[in-house]
Amino acid sequence: AGRPPRPLPHAPSRPLRRPLPITASPTITASLLAYTFNQDATCLAIGTDRGYQIFTCEPWASAHSCSEGGVGVVELLHSSSLVALVG
Repeated sequence: AGRPPRPLPHAPSRPLRRPLPITASPTITASLLAYTFNQDATCLAIGTDRGYQIFTCEPWASAHSCSEGGVGVVELLHSSSLVALVG
């Protein structure tokens, strides 16, 4: 039997030095505050000054979004629905 795959290193969510603009449409702009992958790198979470959004990586798709205030730290627990948010 082969060895199990090595886990990917987990990078904690870190605030960015300066917010990056994100444009979803010509009239809506948000600033990126933080981003992080879950432990097995199957999901990406981003925090903006307008809320947060969670994406699945394979296939790339939006899994959840919330636009009720700024989120500076977003952490996911594996591929579960547990999400830690800090505004």
